[in-house]
Amino acid sequence: MSIALEKWDSKAAARTALRARRRALSASERGTLARHLAATVLEHLDGTAASGKVLVAGYLAIPPEPPVVDLLFLLHAAGHPIVVPVCEAERRLSWVDWSPDAPVEKSRYGPLLEPVGPRRPVDALPDLRLILVPALAIDRCGNRIGQGGGYYDRMLAGLSGSNPRAELAGVVYDHELLPEGAFPVEPFDVPLPAVFTPSRHIDFRRLEGAAREV
Repeated sequence: MSIALEKWDSKAAARTALRARRRALSASERGTLARHLAATVLEHLDGTAASGKVLVAGYLAIPPEPPVVDLLFLLHAAGHPIVVPVCEAERRLSWVDWSPDAPVEKSRYGPLLEPVGPRRPVDALPDLRLILVPALAIDRCGNRIGQGGGYYDRMLAGLSGSNPRAELAGVVYDHELLPEGAFPVEPFDVPLPAVFTPSRHIDFRRLEGAAREV
């Protein structure tokens, strides 16, 4: 299911093709990939979280996005506190505490469910240590193509000054790790330093100065 040799001249064309390939995955395949993704993220946290439990920003995925619900349940069971985003006016994100029994409601701004509870901006979360960022694809320089709403673009653009200790990592399927130039990159796009897939964690910063093979 590799799409590594494809190149799109517009983000719209890239999104159409990427979404179609996600929809082609069966429920069984998505379930298997969800379990592998959860294991990859937990293994990374076990190896880097010296203090044990860390605050993680996840998200409530909607099909055919890489399913992260297994990961959220396992993070909660392991004692990691979790926040997930809610959409606000002017394409901004706030963050709400999440647990398996958290009540949810339909977002006013998109076809997704959001938890109910006190909302905080990202700069009000100084203990945040890992932010999982949804994407349709990520190239081997860390450039991300999202769904086109612009919510995460705004959040990423303002994050470095408010929470420089937070680790950023995109979340995609393995076949959505693409060569540089596979899709257009805009001046306002913020590259991600790392990515999680069901099979691995890649820190793009460690690839600088060497061949960027993913």
